[in-house]
Amino acid sequence: MAATGSIERVEAAARRAGLPIDLDKAARLAGQPLERGDPRHIREETGFAIGGVSPIGYDRPLPVHGDENLLAFDVVWAAAGAHDAVFAADPAALFKAVRAR
Repeated sequence: MAATGSIERVEAAARRAGLPIDLDKAARLAGQPLERGDPRHIREETGFAIGGVSPIGYDRPLPVHGDENLLAFDVVWAAAGAHDAVFAADPAALFKAVRAR
């Protein structure tokens, strides 16, 4: 998972590790312009540092945009709140749990 941010709110994006986020495509999905959030803003909004932004566990709901290509995998690994912590999940179950768009 990776976080992208706007000035007003944070959007989370589920994507394959190592692939860049297409901010233009993400902005179309979000319905607003997006830019990469600065690390301090991401931590303030999610409670997690970049590199450990989990798809779950936020204090308040955040929009999550899922890369449908992840559904081709039996298992995906997601950040678990720290740069060195991950958890395994069924991608369809994870998308449902986070209400991914």
